[in-house]
Amino acid sequence: MGAGQDEQRARGFANLPHRCRDSFNRRFWYEAGGYLYDVVDGKEGDDPSCRPNQVLAISLRHPVLDAVHWKPALEAVADRLLTPVGLRSLAPGNRTISRATMATDAPATAPIIKAPCGRG
Repeated sequence: MGAGQDEQRARGFANLPHRCRDSFNRRFWYEAGGYLYDVVDGKEGDDPSCRPNQVLAISLRHPVLDAVHWKPALEAVADRLLTPVGLRSLAPGNRTISRATMATDAPATAPIIKAPCGRG
């Protein structure tokens, strides 16, 4: 591969970050909710569950989420997920949490939740 071919190939890659960012914003932004979809193109279609992982799309060194969406996304996370001790992993009343999941998880988490701070 000659120097000219390397330069041409490099120019082709130069636009990829912009294309990825545009694609991410177009595909993951959930306009009706004002935040990012949790899953797109899943078995059951797009999942509008509000989860804290979307904060990463803002907090990365090179944020993938357009700045115009930062405030609504953070407000959605604060309104739905923020507790006095941190962020929930899923908003209360979310359709993806089943009673079977809660029943399965309860015994495993009960000792942790009941343990006083500094013990257990």
